[in-house]
Amino acid sequence: MLGNKVSVGRIVVYDNGKVIENDFLHQFSKDENIVHVTKQEYIFGTVDDSDILFFVAVDENIHSIDDIIKIKEKKDCKVLLVNNEDISPSFLSFLHLPIDGLISLSFLRKNLPFVIDTIRSNKIVLDPMLHRSLILEIERKKTNKRPIKKLVLEKDKVEEILKESEQNVLQLLLDGYNNQKIADELYFSTSSVSTTISHLLKKLQVRDRTDATVTAIRRGWVEAVR
Repeated sequence: MLGNKVSVGRIVVYDNGKVIENDFLHQFSKDENIVHVTKQEYIFGTVDDSDILFFVAVDENIHSIDDIIKIKEKKDCKVLLVNNEDISPSFLSFLHLPIDGLISLSFLRKNLPFVIDTIRSNKIVLDPMLHRSLILEIERKKTNKRPIKKLVLEKDKVEEILKESEQNVLQLLLDGYNNQKIADELYFSTSSVSTTISHLLKKLQVRDRTDATVTAIRRGWVEAVR
C-alpha cells in the first residue's frame, strides 16, 4: 500500500565542497526506484527537477543554507541537510529550517537505504547523535514554562569568593528582602547588613543590590527552583 509514500526517483546532491566521491553516488542506483542521480556544485539549476536534495554542508557553505528556504519556496522537494563532519548538539538550531532531515555524512554513507526508505515514507530523518540532545532540549523547554519558585545561591560556587555572611545576604537579596528583613532573618543590626552589602557590591564590582543579583545569575551561581 503506497498511502503516504513519496517519490524518490530523482536525486540531486549539492556538493559545493566536493566531499562526495562518485563511487558513493553509485550506491543510489541499488534502489530500483531511483532513476536519476546528479551531483552539482551550484545550488540552482537541475534542483528544479529533483524529488530529493541532499545539501552537503561544509565549513565554507554552512552559512549559505538560506538557499534551502528559497528552494522549498520554489519547489516541494525533500531537502536533507548533510554535515561533512559529525553532528553536534549545536546543529539542533537548524531544525527551524524547512528541512526533511539532518544527518552527518558518515551516517548517510552507512545507512543510505534506511535514509531513502524513511524519506519515501514521508518521515523526518534525524541523526542518532542528536536524539539525546533533542530530548533534553524538549525537557528543558517544558521545564522553563513552569514558574520559578525560588532562586537559590549555589554556595559551593562562591565559597572562595564571598564570606559566609555575604553569601547569606546575597541569598536574601535573591529572595527580595530589604535591609530590615535581612537583619531580622540573620539577627544582624541594620548597620551590619548595610556594611555587608557594601562589601558584597565591591567584590562583585556592581553599583546596587539589583546588579548584584543579576551578576550572580549571569555568572551561573544561581539555580532556579521550579
